[in-house]
Amino acid sequence: MEDKLTQEQMSEKAKWFDTLHDLGFVWEGNVKNKPNSTSSWRHKNIRGLVVQLGLITAEPHPHCGHFEAMICIERSWPDAYVHLNAASPDKLVKLYDLIIGVKRVYES
Repeated sequence: MEDKLTQEQMSEKAKWFDTLHDLGFVWEGNVKNKPNSTSSWRHKNIRGLVVQLGLITAEPHPHCGHFEAMICIERSWPDAYVHLNAASPDKLVKLYDLIIGVKRVYES
């Protein structure tokens, strides 16, 4: 399927992908196998750390949309999920750093 993004959206998507790769996330696929649907990313070394990346639009103007991510922390006990929203790649990095810091304290 063809990406129907503006040049600005394609640039933003590329920055998100670069950031996710830099943080150690690997792409798992897109919801409904559509190129601009929500994509799922799982951390390659930290079990239970997932990011969902999606294009947020205001119908009927998809050309005005922007990407946002949600970090999901899945724990081993029932219904213990934490969801944190990141409106930019920089905010995603800050949330990731916070999560890693808490993980280190918890494990020590």
